[in-house]
This record gives sequence, structure tokens and C-alpha cells, in this order.
Amino acid sequence: MSKEATSTIRSEFAHVVRVFFRHKLGVVGLVMLIVFAGAAVFAPAVAPRDPYEMDLASPFLPPGSSGYILGTDNYGRDILSRLIHGSRISLLIGIVVVSIATVIGSVLGLVAGYYGGFIDNLVMRLVEVFYSFPFLILVIGVMAILGPSVFNVMIVLGLVSWPLYARLVRAQVMALKSEDFVKAAGALGCSDARIMFRTYCRMFSLPS
Repeated sequence: MSKEATSTIRSEFAHVVRVFFRHKLGVVGLVMLIVFAGAAVFAPAVAPRDPYEMDLASPFLPPGSSGYILGTDNYGRDILSRLIHGSRISLLIGIVVVSIATVIGSVLGLVAGYYGGFIDNLVMRLVEVFYSFPFLILVIGVMAILGPSVFNVMIVLGLVSWPLYARLVRAQVMALKSEDFVKAAGALGCSDARIMFRTYCRMFSLPS
């Protein structure tokens, strides 16, 4: 990648960051996300108690009880500590699932929207096949084949969640591929892969 292209990408990214920080609700959401993610990553240091420690003499304590901010469960385990430690698995699953779905959906959506024709029809029919099955039943069916495990859950959820991202990216690419910068890039002899990449980057350029 040339220095000019790198400079352009950096300037676009800086523009997106500036626009984002103008939105107070977005900044508040980012701060909350950082706090929750930090609590999950540093759960052993943040959690007030061992999540597996049982106190059979203090089951079902209500929130606000002495030493138990969110109370206890039926075995006397601290609910707050269990939530903090459990968020580590939830956060990992969410990141992996969204990453898999985004990569697959973005690639297929880019290809379908850019080339159109037979490829577009093929990808969209595949999307319709996925949407024709109830999401939960499809996940349960695949899990029955692969077997129960956290790893399999992440893979299955990622593989069945990509159609949403594919449809969104396809719609945006179809709207952008008629823009002058796409035609100019094609006239200059840029490869299809480079044009699709630049189009995908352009999708995230927010207006000032």
C-alpha cells in the first residue's frame, strides 16, 4: 500500500473518530463498554468473592445484604461475583460470534453487491435458505451434530448469523458502486479487490 493510500485511510479514520466523539450518547456507551469489558478481563481482582464459594447458611439473601451487593443464590454464592466471572465467557462468545459473522457476511455482501448478476442471485438465494429455517432450531440441529461445547456454540452462532451482515453490506455496495470514485478507480485500472476494499472503507465514512 502506497504512502498516499495509507495517509488517506488515516485521515478518514481520524474523521470518523472526531465525528463519533461529538455524539455524547455514543461516548457514554463506549465508556460503559470499557468498564464492563475491564471488569470481565480483570474478574479475579474485581469480584468481591470467589464465585464458587458456598455459604449454605445464607441462601437467597436479598440485594443489599451485608457483604452481598446483589444477594446470594440458593447455595449462598455471591451473585455479583458470579455475574462478573460469567461475563468473561459471554464477552468472549459475543466477540468471536460477531467477528465470524462480520467477516463472512462482509465478504459475501461485497462480492454480491459489486458483481451482481449470477453471483448476486446465488448469494441472496443462500441468504434466503438460511432465513427459511428458524434460527434457534437451526442452531440446535447443528449443535446436535457437532456436540455441546463453548467452542462449537461460537462457531455455530457465527456461521448462522452472517446473512444479516451480508444483506446490509450488499445494499450499501450497490448504492456506492455507481459513485464517481468507483468508476474512476476502474478507469485507472485498479483491481476489483482494491475497489471493493476502498468501497467497504467508504461505507464507514460518516458525514461531518
